[in-house]
Amino acid sequence: MTGTRCITTRPGGWWCCVPAGTHNKKEYRKKMIAELTAARGARLMDRNRPGWFLRTRQGSVNIHSSVDCILGQEYGDYYRGLRTLKIGCIRSVSYGFMAFPFTRRGWEKLNMAWRAEIKARATTPGPADPARVKQALTLVV
Repeated sequence: MTGTRCITTRPGGWWCCVPAGTHNKKEYRKKMIAELTAARGARLMDRNRPGWFLRTRQGSVNIHSSVDCILGQEYGDYYRGLRTLKIGCIRSVSYGFMAFPFTRRGWEKLNMAWRAEIKARATTPGPADPARVKQALTLVV
């Protein structure tokens, strides 16, 4: 592969291809997991709360806070969001609503991934989303 280097995790273990210049495969893997789980959580929010990204304050997203996290900003509280979406704390990790491992670096990677998801949705024109139409109408009037 051009621009990548393939490395093994241990002798006889599985292979991992990372971009050339990546020196720490564990950090790269954590970043990719954060991006994948945030994308999965964003799709869940798209299905259950269309236009959620318009109501979320991108600059203040903090997964470590039960009020400033994605669910906290949309539902008022992290736990209320879990109950409404009918997912538990453990499943919330797979949707990127909680970081694992519970380290500062894990939180930061997830915060960055969520900010990227919000920015991508806010700048990409999509189908006639009722929340977008309503926001556009309020801006015109």
